[in-house]
Amino acid sequence: TADTNIERQLESVKHGSPSLGGLAGELRDLLIEDELDILKQADAIIVTQCNPRYRVLTRLAMDHSNTPVIDVVRAFKELPSNAEYCGIGW
Repeated sequence: TADTNIERQLESVKHGSPSLGGLAGELRDLLIEDELDILKQADAIIVTQCNPRYRVLTRLAMDHSNTPVIDVVRAFKELPSNAEYCGIGW
């Protein structure tokens, strides 16, 4: 969402890949304000931060759509039993 703190990630991208530096500068403007709009528009949900709000939104996505969910931070203590869920590094 637009209020997500991604500045450290953007700085890392700018430093690590100068060719992506321009894109990193534009990413903040691409973030959507309304979380439910994200769920409606997304082709996939990628969970990169483990926090309660994202856990709820991820559960909504799994319960109410066929949107694939890719979890790279192990947002759930128990592996969700949803066919669209993929936990990386479990």
